[in-house]
Amino acid sequence: MNAEDDLVSLAHWLQVERDLVGRVNLVRGAIREHQLGGAFELITVALGSGGIGSVLASSVTSWLQNRPKTTIKITRDGTSIEIDANSLKRVPELVEKLLADTKSPDA
Repeated sequence: MNAEDDLVSLAHWLQVERDLVGRVNLVRGAIREHQLGGAFELITVALGSGGIGSVLASSVTSWLQNRPKTTIKITRDGTSIEIDANSLKRVPELVEKLLADTKSPDA
């Protein structure tokens, strides 16, 4: 599998997660010269209140369990974390920290 196949696979995995339905979108990059369409570059997930971060962490953990060579980057408000098969036990902690660190002071 290449990176775009992994990206599409993860997006589809997240899109069928009951609590994430309607919150997950694949985003195409800019169309380059000699291309018919832009490749998928990222996945967006609309987060809100109600524990969506823990649902995302759990779903990403499950998806990564069978992909020992895959690394994903989760970014929010310019802050990023990278997750791979070696960090699966820490995914919930890392995602919650990312969400907490990027909340505005007025939230």
